[in-house]
Amino acid sequence: MIKLQLMIRASAVALLAALFIGIAAPKPAAAKDEQGALYFTFVSSAYYMEKKWGHGMPLDGIKRVAEIAHSNGIPVTWLVNPKSAEEGKGLFKEYHDKYGDAVGYMLTGGEAIEKQWGDESYLYRRLSNKKLAELVAGEVNSIKTSLPWADLQIAGGGFRSNRLVKIFESLGFTGLWGHCWEQTLTDNISDRGAPWGFYYVNPNSFKAPSLDKRGLVAIEWTARDLNIAFRTGMPETYSTDPNDVGRAGICDANQCDYWKWMTDQYARNAKYNKIVPFAVHQEAHEMENSDKVKAYDPESIRAAGLMLDTLFKYVNKIGAKVVNANDAIKAYRAINETTPPTYALFDDTLLKKYPEILVYFDVNGQLFFDRGKTNPVFIRNYMGNPNSDVVDFAGVKNLPVAACNETAKNEYSCAVEADKEIAFGLAFWGDYKSVSVKGMENPSTKILDGELAYVAWPLKPGKNQIEVILK
Repeated sequence: MIKLQLMIRASAVALLAALFIGIAAPKPAAAKDEQGALYFTFVSSAYYMEKKWGHGMPLDGIKRVAEIAHSNGIPVTWLVNPKSAEEGKGLFKEYHDKYGDAVGYMLTGGEAIEKQWGDESYLYRRLSNKKLAELVAGEVNSIKTSLPWADLQIAGGGFRSNRLVKIFESLGFTGLWGHCWEQTLTDNISDRGAPWGFYYVNPNSFKAPSLDKRGLVAIEWTARDLNIAFRTGMPETYSTDPNDVGRAGICDANQCDYWKWMTDQYARNAKYNKIVPFAVHQEAHEMENSDKVKAYDPESIRAAGLMLDTLFKYVNKIGAKVVNANDAIKAYRAINETTPPTYALFDDTLLKKYPEILVYFDVNGQLFFDRGKTNPVFIRNYMGNPNSDVVDFAGVKNLPVAACNETAKNEYSCAVEADKEIAFGLAFWGDYKSVSVKGMENPSTKILDGELAYVAWPLKPGKNQIEVILK
């Protein structure tokens, strides 16, 4: 992404970055476990440029991205619009046949729309259901004509909405690409509050998981540091975007240890989840400096390519499952009928100033816990179909706090009051082997072996009382 909002902050980050480079790497995590596996997928937006930063088909950028990925055995999922599908049809077919690449659809708008409306999302929000559906269906049919071999499963872009979810579903798509975890306003995208990774999309509140079986699977734009991005409110900087970590001075052409450490943090959670998604993205046009597009200078492009090369080699080294986005979605759908309870333990591997965090989400909400703290430090409540247009989506201002008294060894009586239905959970840190609950129907429980016992349930209005027995 091109992130002008970050440039002021980036200079301060760059001053600190020199302190980070050379920090001893944490112990690498295994990418596969008897419980699950890390699934790595790489996406590149490869649309025909009609933007203020470029005009035309970024063929040089597409070829550069492809060379870096394919030399490491990484299939690319190319997000195209009608013009790029037509102009690049020979190249995309070659990449599909030789390397297993896939193609998805990206709703892109264009400079003419931006000049008339100020922003493409402004227009899309004002089109009638019929006109928006006709626009999308027309573009998808055009891509299918240019690329008749393509299995179009992924659709999305910077603009997504409840209406688009329903349109994509009606057209047979199974994946919704593009949510940016904890991001606010950058590039006119505000997805703060949506879960990380994959989840089945609620068509009535697209930033939240669906209560129903299956539907579109949300795919993250590019993975973020689940600890530091949350703590600092700078998810763009602490991410797998090469231009952003380069701009901040965290990575450069010579090293990107931070991405290795971040990969290890995702990989360690294969112990607790059947699938741990690790989705990374780089725009093709941001890898080109030509008469058509000049988003970045040649040295920045070279550095970004070397960072990606480092990451690709590392995910292969640790044995991640490397698949295109279509196959990642198929794997998720084959294992999960509904959005499963999802767990992520994440250390601060870079700044070394924040405690380890547990980020948990299910269909009811997303909860954040500091190591050693029983109560959540923050909650995003998905109950009641919250308004997806709110910038701080599903944020809870007044957190419920449970009072837990130990009535016997490793047995707790916990009381908590709520003024409405709200997602809630408790983390009991320690090396427990089992957890059981009394006083609540169908709680979600989990032993994170050697780390903690977890209990989650939705609070009812009024006083809620449960008994937790740990062994």
